[in-house]
Amino acid sequence: MKSIITIVALLSLSFTASAARKTLLSPYQKLKSLGTDFSLEVKLEENRLLPFRKDIPNQEITFYFKDENGVHDLGSDVTDKEGHASVDLPGTLVTGNFNFYAKFSGTRKYKKSKTDILITVVDPTWKVVLTDI
Repeated sequence: MKSIITIVALLSLSFTASAARKTLLSPYQKLKSLGTDFSLEVKLEENRLLPFRKDIPNQEITFYFKDENGVHDLGSDVTDKEGHASVDLPGTLVTGNFNFYAKFSGTRKYKKSKTDILITVVDPTWKVVLTDI
């Protein structure tokens, strides 16, 4: 009798864990003019085929900056009704590559999710010449 109860408990735990829905956290950036404040924005939705995706509101997303000194917390935001969350970047970005990431820790209903965001800032005075090779 004891082994039957154990098996039922394992099946119950397995069912609960698999009931959590997969999530997709992806960068969602609107183009901004040079010289304006910059913010990181992501979208959280259920990871389903495109026509069946569902926005996930009211979930906390945490943003981070990665550099040679480690990982720095930029703050967090709660997703709106369309699944968007954003955080303003402190200061200004100089020319170069910048690595950021956003993380959703998950809930009982939704699995955790993470996305990397690479931003490259170029000097607007640079000229690019395309040549035919």
